[in-house]
Parts: sequence; C-alpha cells; structure tokens
Amino acid sequence: MKDYFSIWIIPKDDAPPKIFSIERKKLRRALAGVGVLAFLGLFLMGDYVTLLMRRAEINRLRAENARLKNRLLAIQKDSEDLEKKLNLFKDYAKKLNTIAGLESPYALKEVGGVGGGEFTFSPSTPKQRDLDISKISSKLKNLKKAARNLDINFEILYKFFKEQQELLACTPSIWPTRGYLTSVFGYRRDPFTGRRAFHRGIDISAPIGQKVHVTAKGIVVKTGYKPRSLGRYVMVNHGFGFTTVYAHLSRILVRPGQRVKRGDVIGLVGNSGRSTAPHLHYEVRVYGKAVNPLLYILENLGI
Repeated sequence: MKDYFSIWIIPKDDAPPKIFSIERKKLRRALAGVGVLAFLGLFLMGDYVTLLMRRAEINRLRAENARLKNRLLAIQKDSEDLEKKLNLFKDYAKKLNTIAGLESPYALKEVGGVGGGEFTFSPSTPKQRDLDISKISSKLKNLKKAARNLDINFEILYKFFKEQQELLACTPSIWPTRGYLTSVFGYRRDPFTGRRAFHRGIDISAPIGQKVHVTAKGIVVKTGYKPRSLGRYVMVNHGFGFTTVYAHLSRILVRPGQRVKRGDVIGLVGNSGRSTAPHLHYEVRVYGKAVNPLLYILENLGI
C-alpha cells in the first residue's frame, strides 16, 4: 500500500473541503529537486556577484591606467617643451660663444639622448609601462644635465661680457631688416649665370623702401654705387675687426665718417645693382674675411 501525503483546503463558506494527495516518495523527489535548484541558484548568484566584483575591479584598473597614461603623456609633453627651450638657449649660447671667441668646455655640449620616437603606452602590460616611465626619467635626467651645462656656460659668458661691454655693443647681432630669408651664406647657384658661386652674405627679401638698420655701433666708412654688383651700398666699421655691408639699397641715409649706433636707420631696401628683385644683401666680415651673419644674430624670433 502506497503512502500518501494529503493537503486539505477548507473554504470559508459551506462548500466541501478540497483534498490534494501526493505520494510521499514523489514529494521527497520534488523537494530534493527544489533543493538542488535552490543550491544551483545560490551557486550561480555567488558566481554572478563575483563576476560583478571582478568587472568593477577591471573598470577601476582601466580608469587608473587611463589616468597614468594621461599623466605620462603630460610629463612627456613637458619634457619635449623643456627640450625645445633648451635647444633655443643652446643656439643662443653658441652665438654668444662665437661672438666672445670663447672655448668653454660647456659651450657647445649637445643634449645627449633626449630624442626618440613617438611615445607609446600599453595599459595592459605593467612591464611596458615601467619601461616608458624609465625612458621619460632618463630623458628628464639628460635635460637637467644639459640645463646645468648651459647655466655654467651663461655664467662664464656673463662674466666675460660684463668686462667686454664695448665688444658687445660693436658686435653685429640683430636683423638689419624684416622679411624672408631667400639666400644663405655659402656656395649656391648664381641667379644670373647658373653656375656654382660663393655667396658672401645673406639675402633678405623685403619691399622697396623698407628701413634698413645698422646691426651694431660703428662708423660709416664707405657709401657708393656699384651697378654691376652691390648697387647702392653702405659699409660700416664696428671695430674689433667687425665690418658690415648693406647692399642693393634704393636710398642711402648716412654719409662716410658718420657715427651710428645699433638700430639706427642707414638706408632703405631697394633693387639696385645686380639684383633680380627687391631685397637686402647683408654681409658680416671679421678682419676682412666674410663670415656667416646668422652666427651672430641673437634675435630668436627670426625675421
């Protein structure tokens, strides 16, 4: 005889009661199934909670990596800006050393090992991140060393020029006019003959009538007109072996023997003489030998 488990449901009214019977063995099986399902449900719930926690941790790590990446990129940009500024100071120091004739051991030192390719950052590899940080740290270390060398050099230059103020005043060190640099010092193809020829100065393209300024203190030693070469020109002797020449002028505004100081207007840009277009031909000579004027121009803004 089978063993049953009965459930009686007695309504409130006078209706007869409802009786549900289930075999005890089947009830045990049903309860066991419910238990298994409950256990599986709890297991899956725990696994889901663990998954959510791991996802939250991953999101936190991603956010931290993004923050570190932005920080590293900012540090790299700062180091690149510092490198550019140091290079400007380095060029400035080179020119000052050229003017002073100094051979300081710190004068022309290069900023070693501060270059490099494009910056890379891999948030998924801590080893790569450590390598990137190491590269930037090394770069900043080299920049600090370069800055220290430049600081020493500037101290040497400061002491020198403090004692040589007259030399500095007589050294051609500014742009004679503003415009476009169309030809540099050295060998080039002659615009008239097409042959290779040595260019003794620099050419600055500018409109006719623009002011031409003397680049240092001195005395006008010669003015004149050479139709087959310089056209209208002015020559200034600055002392200390320096002479400057300003050619192809449209008008000369000084006379021989006249004393001038840096920045004075001595003429106007023109197209006279052997010239293909309006421009200023500018020369710097040291004891009669033509040198590159760009080595002496200290204005960093260019022309």
